[in-house]
Amino acid sequence: MKEGMNRKELMDHINQTSFAVDDVKLYLDTHPCDRKALEYCDELVKERRKLLQEYAEKFGPLTCFLSGV
Repeated sequence: MKEGMNRKELMDHINQTSFAVDDVKLYLDTHPCDRKALEYCDELVKERRKLLQEYAEKFGPLTCFLSGV
């Protein structure tokens, strides 16, 4: 994650990470035992959670919940 991102850059990164989370979740619907995909999904969810937290601290929360999912 790049340090010192402005509002737009941070929002773009959140959107990209969220898209990747959704994409890997769709893959896991048909490949639930793929360990690498499960690990990748966990990494993405953690990254998204960090990004949402950073955004909330700088600019206010985007959602009522910061579950990252």
